[in-house]
Amino acid sequence: DLEDALPGAGVPGGAPFTRGAAALGPTPDGWDIRQRHADPDVDATAAAALADLQGGATSLWLVLGDGALPLDSLPTVLDEVLLDLAPIALQAGGHAGQAARALFELAASREIAAEALSGTLGADPLGHLAGRDADCDLPAGFAELGELAARCVAERPDRKSTRLNSSHIT
Repeated sequence: DLEDALPGAGVPGGAPFTRGAAALGPTPDGWDIRQRHADPDVDATAAAALADLQGGATSLWLVLGDGALPLDSLPTVLDEVLLDLAPIALQAGGHAGQAARALFELAASREIAAEALSGTLGADPLGHLAGRDADCDLPAGFAELGELAARCVAERPDRKSTRLNSSHIT
């Protein structure tokens, strides 16, 4: 018994919640197999994403923007994806707000319930600045991050608005 081996440490899903709030983590089965897609060929990416989900992937990571999927491609890429079953993780750099709004609009057009849409919006202004050495407007990025977080709390409580990436920081 874990509690006997580590007295006072708690167990996942039990007080004092030292290992998270859910025994199996943030996914019901304890695992998420997320496939990354960044190919700017929208039709090829749509086919590959659907094939990945049919082949065992449980979520999609879509890279949008310069050199990757066009920002307006979400409706095509996700045309046959069941948004209430497959979490979507977005990575759109300085365009995170635009990509998030596009995903929210797509979900609304399909009448997906707020609690059924999951994944992450990937808003990370610091990571974008550090990773791309880009001219990034941090105040605007943080303002947009705040707006996305507030919208998530109000409309999509299971959606994460932020992705923090420390791999670029040395």
